[in-house]
Amino acid sequence: MKLSSIIYQITIFIYVISFSIPCYSQHVYDFNNYEGLRSEGPIPSDFLTSWSEKAKVKFDKSLKGNEDEGEKEKLEQFWVASHYILRDMLSNGTVSFGDPVTNYLNKIKDIILADDPKLAKEIRIYTMKSPIVNAFCTFDGIIFVNTGLIARVKTEAELAFVISHEICHFTESHSLENYYQRLRMLEDEDEFEDLSRIEKVNFLIKRSKNDEFEADEQGLNLFLNSNYSLNGVDGTLDFLQGSYLPFVENEISRQFLSTPKFSLPDVFFLDSLKPISFEEDYFDETHSHPNIHKRRTALDELMKIKSPKGDRKRFIQSENLFNEIKILSRFESVRQEVKNGFYGDAIYHIEYLKKEYPKSKFLDMSMAKSLYGLACYKAINKYKAVARSFNKQEGESQQLHYVLRQFNRKQLVSLVLYHILEMQKKYPEEKALQVYIDQLTMHMLVHCGLKVEDFELENSKLKDFDKPSTDFKSDRAFLRAKQRHYKDFYKYLLQDQYRSNWLKENLEKHQYVVDSIASEQTMAAKQKKRRAKAKRKVLKNKGTGLNISKLLILDPRYIAIGNEDMDDYDKAVELEAGLKKKVLAISAQEGVNALPLYTAQMGAEDVKKYNDFAELKVVMAEARTFYRLHLKPPSLDNLIDLQKDLSIRYVCMVGGVILIEEHESWYFISIYDLQQGKMVYQRKEDLNRKISLEELEEEFRLDIQRLKN
Repeated sequence: MKLSSIIYQITIFIYVISFSIPCYSQHVYDFNNYEGLRSEGPIPSDFLTSWSEKAKVKFDKSLKGNEDEGEKEKLEQFWVASHYILRDMLSNGTVSFGDPVTNYLNKIKDIILADDPKLAKEIRIYTMKSPIVNAFCTFDGIIFVNTGLIARVKTEAELAFVISHEICHFTESHSLENYYQRLRMLEDEDEFEDLSRIEKVNFLIKRSKNDEFEADEQGLNLFLNSNYSLNGVDGTLDFLQGSYLPFVENEISRQFLSTPKFSLPDVFFLDSLKPISFEEDYFDETHSHPNIHKRRTALDELMKIKSPKGDRKRFIQSENLFNEIKILSRFESVRQEVKNGFYGDAIYHIEYLKKEYPKSKFLDMSMAKSLYGLACYKAINKYKAVARSFNKQEGESQQLHYVLRQFNRKQLVSLVLYHILEMQKKYPEEKALQVYIDQLTMHMLVHCGLKVEDFELENSKLKDFDKPSTDFKSDRAFLRAKQRHYKDFYKYLLQDQYRSNWLKENLEKHQYVVDSIASEQTMAAKQKKRRAKAKRKVLKNKGTGLNISKLLILDPRYIAIGNEDMDDYDKAVELEAGLKKKVLAISAQEGVNALPLYTAQMGAEDVKKYNDFAELKVVMAEARTFYRLHLKPPSLDNLIDLQKDLSIRYVCMVGGVILIEEHESWYFISIYDLQQGKMVYQRKEDLNRKISLEELEEEFRLDIQRLKN
């Protein structure tokens, strides 16, 4: 029931008074030395409660008593699979609680639901540390709002409408309804059965267009009960329409990546950029959401009918606080863009943020990491994995992505090396920069085929291209001639390093890599087999040579894929709990000091442990990706900081996976060296049968014996 105007105004007054405090928490974020969004305060029960118990409770509550066995089975599948995914989501290191952003969002929720305290308590909002523009509500009343979305909003009212919309997905039970609806649609679809369990659930919990319209309508009702400005509705649709764009339009200077002695020639830049289309009425038959034009039209009609009046506000909390939250979200989005390999996007946003924060070491180091990441992928011919197609970009960001695409391997690796050498002069204390330099000089020799004599030049300065376009048959011929003229520009960047013999020394120290590759390519198959056999023998008899005496165990996992009923889920949870105890006992028996970092063992007060856990999960995911490509990760500085903070060098991830329907399973273990920023040991053992706890223990004991020697 709607509050009376007097009570409502008193409520708003109390909110305003409480929000006048400059910061929600004791943690102060220094944007010059930004270290990432940190969870604060007591850990919420969502992160600590057994999700198997929650699944049972939700399943029991959802039963109406008139379901047949088939309906009960489908309902059970929904709650088990959904809780399984939600548990993983809350433990993957990307979700934050108790921080200023999360507190700010929850206060908006409380304002919206001021006349429904029961629902306000049931709805929990957490910040998702992600650069993607998105917000979504789960079946359990948890709303995740991405920092990438907050980085783009213009007012608090826009966030209020987003949250109102997501609340109504929960109150209207859209997750469960869609699950049943899509099951009915796919009852006779054989191809659906070929999907993995997670793919099935991701498909089944998608919202239908009707649900989006309903959430808009019901969300508007909630929104109108608040005192937020109606501009928040249109504003929300505006930023959703431009969600594929950067969070700001920022002109890329022609001095981008320039040096005191050299500026990129015009041939590396586009003369004209694709304008931003802002198309609203796009074809949406293949989309899960209706297009913006349809949503805007429907909402406009509803607002005409409801004719809301009164003194409505763009900001109920202070505008200054909103701006602080937005800047914090922008910095976090940049941090996540780097960690997720969105290097071009990160560079574009860094160029903008540097205007307001020119002394930010965080932005400088993020630029170094982004350039380093691009150069590494370019060197190994995997550039498309981390670079956007400039043809698909609009506005100023197209220029940046175009420029980055123009460089060949020699040019980009050398250009990045120059800039990181300059960065090292500014921050000599940053050990990670030296690792980047070593890796880049290795790439120059191994993957770019550059030798020191290639940098011997007759002139100390590259002459400008001075031929007129009239000398050429076509504009294309003129462009190609300019490109050929400037193709060796990178050599001029490193002349100081060439003349001082620095380049010679740093290239030659990687010659062993070239020799090793050549030896590998000429080695006969029989020799390779003998070598592999000898390695296995050494591993069996002498161990890994790591001599590990202290090890951090990061939340052992037992993943049961296909556990579509409560019994299977309970067995998987029980086996995982047993594994967590056994790895510690076995380590102690074998003389290794194993330190557990388990979320299941954390109490509400263990927020420091949770933050360490979250950071490890994220940086190790990045390290794992780079390890597969035989590269060192950009976030090496974070790994070094964690090693110092935790007083630990080696981190272990161990567990088992079972495919219940196929009766196949495997054991896995990975050991990460935080000092080197890479995986130093890994093993996966396929068992081709249902795995037992005893077998997991046996495999882990074998590995611990190898690791301690």
